[in-house]
Amino acid sequence: MGLGPTVAEHAILLVSELVGNAVRHTGARVFALRLQRRRGWIRIEVRDPRADCPV
Repeated sequence: MGLGPTVAEHAILLVSELVGNAVRHTGARVFALRLQRRRGWIRIEVRDPRADCPV
């Protein structure tokens, strides 16, 4: 069972925004992207190497 087209489109947009923000605001060239999908939900995480909290 795959993601519906609307959810997939939203997930792609969200990943694009999160990765763009990580690169733009940290200057990082390396970051982690984690996607989890379970029945009824999807979790998307982007982590950059900075130790300080976002502003």
